Amino acid sequence: MVEPPSQNGEINMINNIGFNSWQNWDIEIAGKLADARRQLHFASQFIAAVGKCYLTHQPDDSHTNMCWEIQHSALVGRMLQGGEQCKFGISPTKFALLKISAAGDVTDAFTLSGKTMVQAENWVKQSLNVSGYHPDQFSRKMHYEIEPHAVDGGAPFSDDILAETTELGKYWGNAHLLISEINTHHPGASEVRCWPHHFDIALLITLNPNASPEQVKTIGVGLSPGDANYPLPYFYISPWPYPENTELLPSLTGNGFWHTKGWVGAVLTADKFPTDKDEQSQIKQLQRFIRSGIAASDQLLSAKE
Repeated sequence: MVEPPSQNGEINMINNIGFNSWQNWDIEIAGKLADARRQLHFASQFIAAVGKCYLTHQPDDSHTNMCWEIQHSALVGRMLQGGEQCKFGISPTKFALLKISAAGDVTDAFTLSGKTMVQAENWVKQSLNVSGYHPDQFSRKMHYEIEPHAVDGGAPFSDDILAETTELGKYWGNAHLLISEINTHHPGASEVRCWPHHFDIALLITLNPNASPEQVKTIGVGLSPGDANYPLPYFYISPWPYPENTELLPSLTGNGFWHTKGWVGAVLTADKFPTDKDEQSQIKQLQRFIRSGIAASDQLLSAKE
């Protein structure tokens, strides 16, 4: 059984997060982020492609994923080891690709505004070559498809979406803080990572790690910046395996609701966040939702025993 944080745990989580790290969302523009999100998604594929081309492949595809690095306000890939140690990232607040040294310093950057995917790819290859990685080994072709955008056909990245990309950065940054705190409460939880296919940042709680793959039970907790399911950013908590009966699902708090089309999970969309721009209101509501979603998922999975 998963033990969700108590009411006191909620207060401790707020203190741990700290208001200096939390960035209030501007809920009024949450519905205007889709185009910027799709452009960032395409740009992030360079980070995933570096992992695909230069790192040892992992069965779960984790060599292609990213983490949120607070010091850079960026989604950053894993460290390359074959030449000079370095890693690549994408900063929503700068709308730029970053090259980061093993010491954590940004050694080069490529601003995306007004540039094309081809120009960005040339910069990535040049940066790899400088650090001793064969640029001809690089290919941005991935083994999955993402939502299309004109930038993939040669159109330049927009030069007037910095406010929107910065706002999206707040979602990944705040989600990283919240989900990392969940990680400390659940020893069976995975790393908090951003996955390049769906662009969500998430962790996975494994309830029975010693079970066979066919019997394993998990709870995924994450944030999507928006997708075909919901154009707005949304938090989700999803049990696996999904419950067979979705007619009677446990109640949720914090304005959450159940998604049952294609997958099953508790969802909280950005239009249901507090609009008063108060840190405590936003954090407390999200923690109520997360706590109830984890408890509900655990209840559903326990019923399968």
